[in-house]
Amino acid sequence: MIMNDARALKYILLFALPTALLFSCQKEDFKKINFQYFDLPGFIDMEVKRLSVQKPMVQKMVFLNGKKEIKITGISNWENELSAFKEADINKKSFLGKYKVDSTFIGGNLLLRYSATEEKFRIRELTVQYDSEKKPAKITAVMAASNVLYSSHQQLGYEAGKGYWISGKQIIRFLEQDSFAIDALFSP
Repeated sequence: MIMNDARALKYILLFALPTALLFSCQKEDFKKINFQYFDLPGFIDMEVKRLSVQKPMVQKMVFLNGKKEIKITGISNWENELSAFKEADINKKSFLGKYKVDSTFIGGNLLLRYSATEEKFRIRELTVQYDSEKKPAKITAVMAASNVLYSSHQQLGYEAGKGYWISGKQIIRFLEQDSFAIDALFSP
């Protein structure tokens, strides 16, 4: 009898209780997302959808360690093309309260600057400039990381409807420094 009671208690603790708790929550609770900072992944997702529909040609200049290549191309996978921008997301639980927010107006348009309060954070700064319609018009980010063997610095910029740029350098101890830049302009 004790064995059956132990099994029943185990069943209740492992299966029934969590299931009851799960279904007791309302659907709205799961949909609530409270962003403390700018929703960069959400913005990039909207741009990916827009660009996938518009299918603009892109004039892309790529610089890698002093060598330059220019080409005009169509992008078949915008999600992949703009993935570096999602890496600059500061809306993570571990980042809450870790970024100082400054705001100013430039030409009547809002500019928000999120600056890391500690150098240990890879995303050092995120800047969002809004247009006159209060839509994000320009996003820039500065990311950096280092340890005893490695250091990297990367800057990203995205202008809605115009294009984007990414530049950076990486230094690995005992190897040559790598530097790169990508400058992409949208064509109609």
